[in-house]
Amino acid sequence: MDEVPAQAIAQTPDARLVSDDQTTAWNGAIPTEIYADAATGPATVILPSTGNVIVYKSDLSVNPVTVVPQGADTVMHKPNTVLTMQGETIHLRKKGTNWDAIG
Repeated sequence: MDEVPAQAIAQTPDARLVSDDQTTAWNGAIPTEIYADAATGPATVILPSTGNVIVYKSDLSVNPVTVVPQGADTVMHKPNTVLTMQGETIHLRKKGTNWDAIG
């Protein structure tokens, strides 16, 4: 599977790109799709305070994409979850203080 090109992501209004050893938290509009490119180093996605989010690891590298909640919240009742393979996707919905995997 090829990497998702940045221009394709830019054309999707509900999507955001996380890349290159950066940590991203969301201020303002909450994306529904997050494409994480860890090609040049690990990436961290900090989930918004609420919502329904799909996180997608878009690159071929072995670098991880770590998905973490805000504050004391959890992801599937754990402090975080890690995506390690290209195309690996997690669909999360906030319920109480936990992000549950759906679909």
